Amino acid sequence: MYDNKNTKGYVALITTLVVGSLAMSITVGMLSIGITQTQTAGVNYDAVRAGALADACVEYALQEIRNNTNFNGNGTETFSIGSCTYDVILGGGESRTIESTGAVNNAIRRVAVTLDQITPDLNITRWVYVDSF
Repeated sequence: MYDNKNTKGYVALITTLVVGSLAMSITVGMLSIGITQTQTAGVNYDAVRAGALADACVEYALQEIRNNTNFNGNGTETFSIGSCTYDVILGGGESRTIESTGAVNNAIRRVAVTLDQITPDLNITRWVYVDSF
C-alpha cells in the first residue's frame, strides 16, 4: 500500500535540494559579478594612472620648451607605476604641438596639447585625451 509518511520525507528532501541548488546558483552568480567588477575596476584604475603619466610627460615637455624655446624633439620618462613618452612638434611661428602617451600595464592614454604662444608665457589652447595621433 501507499505510505503517506515516506512521501512527506521525499517532498522535504526534494524541496531541500531545490532550495540548495537555487541558493548555490545565486551565490555563484554574485561571485562572478564581483570578480568581473573587480577586474573592471583594476583596468579603470590603470587607465586613470596612465592618463596621469601622459599629463606628467606633457609637463616635462612644457619645461623643455621653457628651457629652450627652440626645443623640437621627444623624450621618455619612467616611473615606478609605468612610463610615458612625449613628442614636441614645431608649428608655424610660436605654435607647438605636444603628443604624449602614458602606459600602465595594458592601459594606454594619449594626450594632445597645442600651444599658440611660448613667449613671454606659454599659452595652451587645447589639452585633450585622444584615441590616436
